[in-house]
Amino acid sequence: MPITIESEHDLNLDANSSIGSSPQELEGLRSKLINLYDHNANRYDNDRSLNNSLHYYFDQAHSAVDLLIGPTTKATLHLDMPVGTGRFLMYLREQDRNHRMIGIDISKGMLDVAARASRINKYDIEYSQGDAFNLPFADNTVDVLTSLRMFHLFPTCYWPGLLDEMHRVLKPGGILITELRNAARGTACQLLVPGFRKRRKQHPHVFVNPLSIKPLFRRWDDMQMQGVGLDALAKIHRIAPVLARGVDSLQRSTFVRYFSKTLIIKATKPV
Repeated sequence: MPITIESEHDLNLDANSSIGSSPQELEGLRSKLINLYDHNANRYDNDRSLNNSLHYYFDQAHSAVDLLIGPTTKATLHLDMPVGTGRFLMYLREQDRNHRMIGIDISKGMLDVAARASRINKYDIEYSQGDAFNLPFADNTVDVLTSLRMFHLFPTCYWPGLLDEMHRVLKPGGILITELRNAARGTACQLLVPGFRKRRKQHPHVFVNPLSIKPLFRRWDDMQMQGVGLDALAKIHRIAPVLARGVDSLQRSTFVRYFSKTLIIKATKPV
């Protein structure tokens, strides 16, 4: 079963707790997340750009998801949720993707940052405030749904409900691409890296055992899993880019994925 390494102190979450047993508890969690991300929105990207390894990780993750999306047309409707500051959708525009993109987030502060950056760069991206548990889309209307850096914010008791809502809005044959934090890597960092434990006090983090992922996607077809974010890969890339690309290909297609920072999941809604 999915496990928690450590949760955010202010949110007081535990992946194995009984939270989620009432609408009031979910509303309380939503309010805390809104406050957390509204408060950090204006410095969110700057905080992450200061770390070369993290910057490299985001580049690798965005590239991997771009490839998993596959071909699109102008008629393709792509929902990204939570969109955060819009970095992933803007990355796709930089790759000359011209399909319709809509970014949804619970935090107005994050949406304001995303919309401002899109205007400055003249990217045609739509943004709207919305709730992952009640997406503002009719059944069977979305072609592609990407959800990066979200599931680790919620205790695992919420994960089936989140996946059900994503399943609802996707068209038959539509694809979901999401990201889960890897428990194997998280456990090692928790034990060996004091700085990692300190950061976990500032940000919620729920991890998942890779072997427990498949049952979560029992309603879906063609589930694929690959890794992103092997430790030290950014340093290897600076010294030997060719070697780094080879190692990255291993975490995408072999058992090496089980040592990666995150697991990228692609699944298809049955036709």
